[in-house]
Amino acid sequence: MIDYPLRIIALLGLSMPVFWLGILLLIVFSLHLDLFPLIGGGDLDGVIAMIGSGEAFTYPQDFLRAVGDVLHHLTLPALALGSRWPPR
Repeated sequence: MIDYPLRIIALLGLSMPVFWLGILLLIVFSLHLDLFPLIGGGDLDGVIAMIGSGEAFTYPQDFLRAVGDVLHHLTLPALALGSRWPPR
């Protein structure tokens, strides 16, 4: 009873291309649930500039907020690309 639905889910998961999984993740988590940003990549240049100027140590709250923003933007692409097994 449980074996056949799990086989179908596993087969669909293994045969799904990464770009299609990425689109589905964007639709569900960005459009419907509004948990992640749909566009943008965070301000990585600002994080690097804060490290270079020493502001990362002077204002650690701002630095951690900027790093968290970049990681928040990278969550869905990392999840889509990291879900492929075996890696290609």
